[in-house]
Amino acid sequence: MMYLINLSTRAKLLFSFGLIWIMFLVVIVIAYLGLQNITQSEKKLHEVNFRIALELRELRSHQNFNRAAMLDMMMTQNRAEQLSLEVIINERGQAINNIVESLFNLNAEAQFQAKLKELKNEIDSYRQTRKEEISLIQSGNLEEAKKLGTTLQKGRFEKIRTISTEMGDKAAKDANHQLVLDQQ
Repeated sequence: MMYLINLSTRAKLLFSFGLIWIMFLVVIVIAYLGLQNITQSEKKLHEVNFRIALELRELRSHQNFNRAAMLDMMMTQNRAEQLSLEVIINERGQAINNIVESLFNLNAEAQFQAKLKELKNEIDSYRQTRKEEISLIQSGNLEEAKKLGTTLQKGRFEKIRTISTEMGDKAAKDANHQLVLDQQ
């Protein structure tokens, strides 16, 4: 301790201010690293969890539209309108495929991937049966098409809706959990 007493006032001031600057720089580095971690976490939150929830909501929207379009096809007798509805249904079906493919790339978690495969299988089954339903409508066999739409297709539609809702809710819950962790 005697060596501090023996220093000149100038040296003591330079040493003190130098120590303050070093502590200041340490605080800046710690703050910068903390901000970097928060930025990465928010980026992941936005790019993964929120996007999953939004994509699944859009998938349900397309699925609901297609189901309503099928009912419109059954109600109309105009062949041109039926064909235009079929084209729209196929376009929306392709949009659903694109959503599912993008979801496969967003999250590599095994449980998510398993649920997504189950959802994709249900969508594929639904699409195959929908093709049969469309051919029945176009051939004029509306009663069979209605029966198919209200039994098998209704169950598949509900299963697709349930799976996508569960996955979307989980993604939203994970996003909220991540926000809580980031605020701490």
